[in-house]
Amino acid sequence: MGVWGVTNWPEAERIQLEMGRLILGVPSKTASDVVRGELGLWTMSARRVLATLSWWGRLLTMDHSRMCYRVYKFRREHIRENRISWCGVVKSQLQELKLEQYWMSEDIGELSSWRALIKSRIGAHESRAWRERLLEKPKLRLYRRVKSDLAFEEYLLDIPELKFRRIFAMMRGGTNQLRIETGRYVEEEVHERTCLVCGSDAVEDEGHVLIDCISYEVLRRRMFQDICYRTGDVYNLSQRREDKDWLVGLLLGNGVTEKGHRVIVKQAVARFFYRAMRSRTQWLGDL
Repeated sequence: MGVWGVTNWPEAERIQLEMGRLILGVPSKTASDVVRGELGLWTMSARRVLATLSWWGRLLTMDHSRMCYRVYKFRREHIRENRISWCGVVKSQLQELKLEQYWMSEDIGELSSWRALIKSRIGAHESRAWRERLLEKPKLRLYRRVKSDLAFEEYLLDIPELKFRRIFAMMRGGTNQLRIETGRYVEEEVHERTCLVCGSDAVEDEGHVLIDCISYEVLRRRMFQDICYRTGDVYNLSQRREDKDWLVGLLLGNGVTEKGHRVIVKQAVARFFYRAMRSRTQWLGDL
């Protein structure tokens, strides 16, 4: 059993994710790993590991005459393999993080350096586990393309209005009213989830709405014009409309390197999606 499962804490995990969805303004069906990805959230289990190993480091660096240290040394010498104890948990955590040599030597150096080390190792563990979970969920096919790191997304600060920020997060995260998502609820095959707005055979997914659907062309041109005008057209959007993977990465992901331009692009795309979905609702109603 891994150290992330030594003590299950489902209620704490649930509360953390509920708060994350409230912050993002997204529906309850939004995948947990989208919430974690957008906010850069570690699991509560990982936070517990960080707190445990931080305290262990503090124990090792305190005066050896203190009662806390003396109790720790006594308990360390009486670890039982078939019985859970705090010292046993520390040992297991260090082993899983490939830091077992510190358990043996107890030579952790400066406390600040130790905390930086374990934070880095736990963060790497969380990122790997998060990416592996993304691969298990078909509905996150777009999210895997536009999101690579378990880190807070700056658009959450750069898009001030909740209604725009919310729709941007919903489109990135795959929980929205498009048929690529709603078709799952009635067990349609992916190729059956076609766009009812333009009436084509194209699957109505986020990329179709953003780049291809003719019904939103007026809104799309307005979005491109806004981006081109405010960025000086350094990305040659009009010349690269057919490079769809690049375009999706630029508009929804992290394809823009300059901070000021990223703000411009994300705000323009969020406004486009908001207006497009409002038009879609008017055209289709509850369909």
